[in-house]
Amino acid sequence: MDRSHRFRQTHTYSFVGRLAAVEPVRSRTVLQIMDGLRGVWHGGPFALNPRFIFFPKQMMFGTDPVAIDRLLLDVIETKRKAEGVVSLWDRNVPEGKDRNDPNVSVYIREPGHIDYASTLGLGVADLAKIRVEEIAV
Repeated sequence: MDRSHRFRQTHTYSFVGRLAAVEPVRSRTVLQIMDGLRGVWHGGPFALNPRFIFFPKQMMFGTDPVAIDRLLLDVIETKRKAEGVVSLWDRNVPEGKDRNDPNVSVYIREPGHIDYASTLGLGVADLAKIRVEEIAV
């Protein structure tokens, strides 16, 4: 993923889905495990600033990688809203180099890669069509 996040224009929109659509990755992707015990709400997935680390205390398991990513997007968006910062979808964010300001865009954020992956037949991005069973422990 380093190559997809090295420069301001990340190409994440098409990169992630196209990579997952290539064999043998596509046919061998059978179980998705999202470890959400610890998360990153800005600068992820490798944020260095501990300010952006949070603890959703949840795990997701599924057979649909797109659905898992779509659900995870809401977890991150909810945290960003709670922190009072702009949405990942906001394209009116000023460009900057301060990685510690979540209201500045160091990279062009491309959360649309999840919907794009669904157009490649990799899974479901429509929340109305994703079945979730919650288990509390």
